[in-house]
Amino acid sequence: MNLIIEQAAPNQAAEVSEILQEAANWLVEKGEKLWEVDELAPEKIKTEVEAGMFWLARIEGETAGCVRFQTEDLEYWDDVPHSDSAFVHRVAVKRKFAGKGVAAAMLDWAKNRAESSGKTYLRLDCGKREKLCRFYESQGFTFHSEKVREPYSVVRYEYKFENR
Repeated sequence: MNLIIEQAAPNQAAEVSEILQEAANWLVEKGEKLWEVDELAPEKIKTEVEAGMFWLARIEGETAGCVRFQTEDLEYWDDVPHSDSAFVHRVAVKRKFAGKGVAAAMLDWAKNRAESSGKTYLRLDCGKREKLCRFYESQGFTFHSEKVREPYSVVRYEYKFENR
C-alpha cells in the first residue's frame, strides 16, 4: 500500500467534510452515533482546515481518510500540560478503504510527527466503544481516564514516547 499523508489545503474543507460525514453516517447505521452530522459540514470545519489541522491520507492519489492533528486541546484535555503533548481527533477512513491499515498508518504518522516535535505524549479521546478502544490499545495507546464534556462522554488514551 502506497499511502501518503499530506496537509489538507484551505480549499479542501468539503473533501474533509465528506470523509467525516461518511464515517458519521456509517456509525449511525451501526447504532453507534458519534458525531452530529451538521457539525461536520464544510462551513463548520473550514476554520480548522484553513488553520492546517486536518491531514489527508491518500492511496495512489485517491483520498482514503483524514485526521486532525493539533498541539493543544483545551476542550477534552484541559487538565494536562500542553507543552509536552500533541493530540489527534476525528480519525476517519472512507468505507472503501476500511480494514486496509489506513487508520493505523495515520496514527503512526501522528506519532512520528509528535515525537519529532519533541512531544512526550500523543493523546486522543474517543467514544466508549469496545472495538474502537481495543484498536487504539493495539496501536500502543494506554487508557488515561474518562471525561464528560456535554454532550459527549469520552475515553481518553495516550501514547508515551519511550525516550522522554
